[in-house]
Amino acid sequence: MLFLNAIIAYVGIISVHKLENTSKIILKESNKYNNLQNLKLNFTELLMPANDYLVHGNKVEILNFKKLDSITG
Repeated sequence: MLFLNAIIAYVGIISVHKLENTSKIILKESNKYNNLQNLKLNFTELLMPANDYLVHGNKVEILNFKKLDSITG
């Protein structure tokens, strides 16, 4: 009985260790994905004032573009 408990405890410890490594890998991948999504969002926001200026011709959109360009940079 003691030997069986030791084997079960050993397997549990190994499983927890592998789960910890897997969660670290998932965290790194999700951070990379989040950074990519933020970059796509920044580019989209950067293009919006330029598109609005082309459509409406409002000079305020040029200032919005400059502001978003500095933030994105």
